[in-house]
Amino acid sequence: LHDAFKVKFGKDLVLTDHYRTYATQVRLKREKGRKAATPGTSNHGWGLAFDFDHRDSTYGISGGKEGFDSDVYNWLLVNAPKYNFHNPPWAQKTGSNKEPWHFESKKKSSLYGPPIKNKTPTEVTDGETDPTKPETAEA
Repeated sequence: LHDAFKVKFGKDLVLTDHYRTYATQVRLKREKGRKAATPGTSNHGWGLAFDFDHRDSTYGISGGKEGFDSDVYNWLLVNAPKYNFHNPPWAQKTGSNKEPWHFESKKKSSLYGPPIKNKTPTEVTDGETDPTKPETAEA
């Protein structure tokens, strides 16, 4: 996605947010209220979402457009799905929480089976296996 963006606009896609620790999610919820996801449920916490600078002027595009009207947003809206990213329906112009800057992966990690939010493999408990450690044969 980044490489295709750079071919189109001649500049790097500027990310304003990406992975968020649990502590950061808690802080943002406190600061932004309902505009932020409940800590532990954000795709940012899984490293599956990014926010980008949606102002055309950042990329040297004249006209002063930003948000849903920007050339950058409209290009990403059409092209990001080719790379398994999208601006989810809730974040779109007609969505319940309009965020033109927010894109997330259409693919979800299956490393743990059912998601265990904000835990590393070594924190997985209750008889679940740690996928980072090789299995050993019992004697």
